[in-house]
Amino acid sequence: MQHDAIQRRSLPERIFHAVC
Repeated sequence: MQHDAIQRRSLPERIFHAVC
């Protein structure tokens, strides 16, 4: 996945990627 995108996203979205 795109690590840069995750960093730009908010906390809720970061958690979503972490769970998946």
